[in-house]
Amino acid sequence: MKKENSLVEETLKDFERRAQERKSYDSQWQLNMNFYMGNQYCDVGYGGFVQEVDKQYFWQEREVFNHIAPIIDIRLSKLK
Repeated sequence: MKKENSLVEETLKDFERRAQERKSYDSQWQLNMNFYMGNQYCDVGYGGFVQEVDKQYFWQEREVFNHIAPIIDIRLSKLK
């Protein structure tokens, strides 16, 4: 019984460690998917969460250069 409990605890600790190590990658992947889907007005905020970026003032314009969507479209067209 003790071996099983220690194995479960070790597995859970390993899972948490690996999840923490890949957290920055997960945020970047989610940001890339948002750009690909056309939601380019977002950024990675505090805590590693992707959040919507609004204009600070009503008169501001938001300039975004979406480089990800054209690259994926080109790669998909080459595969077809």
